[in-house]
Amino acid sequence: MKSLVIYYSLTGNVKFLAEAMAKTIDADLLELELAEKDMNPKGFMKFLWGGKQVFSKKQPELLLFDKNPEDYDLFIIGTPVWAWTYAPALRTFFANTNLSNKKIALFCCHGGGKGQTLQKMKAALGDNDFIGEIDFFEPLKKDTQAKKQQAIEWARSFITLDQRFLNREVVITPHDDRWKNMFDAEKAKILSAVHYDIIVEHIGSTSIAGLAAKPIIDIVIGTKDLSMADACIKPLKTIDYEYVAKLEEKFPDRRFLHRGLNLPNQHYHLHMVARDSVFWHDHLFFRDYLRTHKQAMMDYQTLKEDLAKKYKNDVWGYCEAKSEFIQDILKKKN
Repeated sequence: MKSLVIYYSLTGNVKFLAEAMAKTIDADLLELELAEKDMNPKGFMKFLWGGKQVFSKKQPELLLFDKNPEDYDLFIIGTPVWAWTYAPALRTFFANTNLSNKKIALFCCHGGGKGQTLQKMKAALGDNDFIGEIDFFEPLKKDTQAKKQQAIEWARSFITLDQRFLNREVVITPHDDRWKNMFDAEKAKILSAVHYDIIVEHIGSTSIAGLAAKPIIDIVIGTKDLSMADACIKPLKTIDYEYVAKLEEKFPDRRFLHRGLNLPNQHYHLHMVARDSVFWHDHLFFRDYLRTHKQAMMDYQTLKEDLAKKYKNDVWGYCEAKSEFIQDILKKKN
């Protein structure tokens, strides 16, 4: 499912939040820009000028944009509040864009009240599935970071696990020696936060020297049992890990968390399993085998690079296509 954040901003408040939301959920971003630039009056004159634009029912001409809304399924649409309603630039967009049967979330920024802004946006957008709404009081003037985080969490709530993790482009990069150091630093951070009987191991392709990989540090925490894994979730949240409970629908014997989804080269996947589980033993065996069998490692790299081209936008397909090779290696345990 493709997502698009659409916004108009005069003073920067809406722009600030829209950009944060788009980055968080990996959405495309569309700023509505006027063909004739707005005046930018200040103080009380700003409210008089904005009110005049609204009450005249103006539909200002917009600059052409390079996004086709029909290509998207989920929309987050933001506006400043002018005279208790949405900005005229949105009126132009709504009048000239046919959005129907889409999932839409709405937000607005204001200096004292949202009025009927969000209700009027819903009325203008008609036959769609409205999945959320929220308003913000002058985010650039007060509690800026708190409001940014609130906006991020709100936007994140509309994105499922599969959309956030599995609809991303498969990119294989040459091995980076810094990956080991990143794991070591992250392990120290985890051990300082979690005061239980755990073992922390680096797994996945980034744990194998010389092997090209997706730049994601995979970490497995081995616990005595799943109840201890559940107890580890709270302290891990204190070091910015996000718990993804939905993954347990597919893998009930695993607890999954992540950190740094939208930070370049700082993305961590954290798996928590019991130390007597198949996951624990299989992943450590596969890692150790490729570390000590160079030809197998090179064959795996060739396979990964070929599959990354074939399944460029299908992470599930990419992972499934590797499974036969992995199972052949695991048979060597016996």
